[in-house]
Amino acid sequence: DSAEQLVRGVHRWADVVAEAGLVAGAAGRPPWLLYVHFMDPHVDYRAPLAWRSEAARAASSALDGSARALHRRLAAGPPLDPAELAQLKRLYAAEVAYLDSALERLVVGLRARGVLDDATLVVVSADHGEQLGEHGGFEHGDLHRENVAVPFLLAGAGLGPGRIRGTASLIDLGPTVLDVVGVAPDAEAEGRSLFSSGSADVADDARPGGRAATVFSEYGERLRVEQADWVLLIDGPDAARLFDREADPGERVDVASRHPEVVARLRAEATRHRERPVRRAESPAWSLDHRSREALRALGYGD
Repeated sequence: DSAEQLVRGVHRWADVVAEAGLVAGAAGRPPWLLYVHFMDPHVDYRAPLAWRSEAARAASSALDGSARALHRRLAAGPPLDPAELAQLKRLYAAEVAYLDSALERLVVGLRARGVLDDATLVVVSADHGEQLGEHGGFEHGDLHRENVAVPFLLAGAGLGPGRIRGTASLIDLGPTVLDVVGVAPDAEAEGRSLFSSGSADVADDARPGGRAATVFSEYGERLRVEQADWVLLIDGPDAARLFDREADPGERVDVASRHPEVVARLRAEATRHRERPVRRAESPAWSLDHRSREALRALGYGD
């Protein structure tokens, strides 16, 4: 199972670091960055049996958590019934619980080896959520809330308990981390530190200068625009749906026809976003071997 293997691998790295005397508080220990990429929770939903609820283990559904079984069932029709949906959600919940435990083992192990201490900043986030039939789809094929609302957690480095009010974006992650560790963010970065006000209690949807925060999420040609109480999902040049986040947090009722002025304003924001100049860093030319290419294709990434 990938999470357990990954934790063991990180702990082996930490053993080497500790043996070299580069433990917390050691004189001359250089700054370090450790990036750990878990694939759980993610289809396949195949957490070890110990993490599955009694109901999940007892279910008679042909949906075993694998992508193959899910795709076969969806192709065969009819739509999944309530019992099948409940089983998928149980299997996904088991994956979340399993990852939660793996994160605990990861941090506890690093602390026990002297690599991590209270001054270390720990960040937990994700690139997407998961949809389980809420809007008719599965895995992560659209831009509804269940796919874009992801963890954004920071702990350690002297941070006290707190919660950011308003809408944050993963584009703010880099500037926020740099701010916490005392490095000035790039002045040309699009994101901003969530602690720029000097407190974790950041004003609702406020950017420096008082401009309302507009958050964009992109998936292929589709675009999600969030601003204040509104969400606009742009599915094409002439296709857009508008949702009231306050009255309809589940994004069930399209109110675009009732608020054409809001649609026009958010479409204008989307146009500015897509036409903005984007600075691209130069990267060295390199190629992947055949095995790496096939592994990426298996994860859904093409050439």
